[in-house]
Amino acid sequence: MQKYSDVIQDRNGNVITGASILVKTYPGAATATIYSDNIRTAASNPLTTDSDGYFEFWAANGEYTLTISKSGITTETTSAFILTDNANVLGFGAAADGTTDDAAAFQAAVTATAAAGG
Repeated sequence: MQKYSDVIQDRNGNVITGASILVKTYPGAATATIYSDNIRTAASNPLTTDSDGYFEFWAANGEYTLTISKSGITTETTSAFILTDNANVLGFGAAADGTTDDAAAFQAAVTATAAAGG
């Protein structure tokens, strides 16, 4: 579970309040299940930017896109991005149950950490 936050601004750097942020899975484009905190309190999707243009959500490790829209602005969809916890091998699929071979998950965590410069 990872937190994502951002501020939506126009080309002049002015914040955009009241913009709708639709979080979708990638590549499936299904509306994602998102949360307002790390203890899985459900959040509505789409989200709305606040008076500072800010929004945040928590989501399971995975790939997502954001579609940002509001009357009077051009709707924009972000490139796919990945939410993952490089510090936690469970985020790479380890079962940690004492019987499952978690070697692939550990290798994925090592590879991701090395790629991130860790």
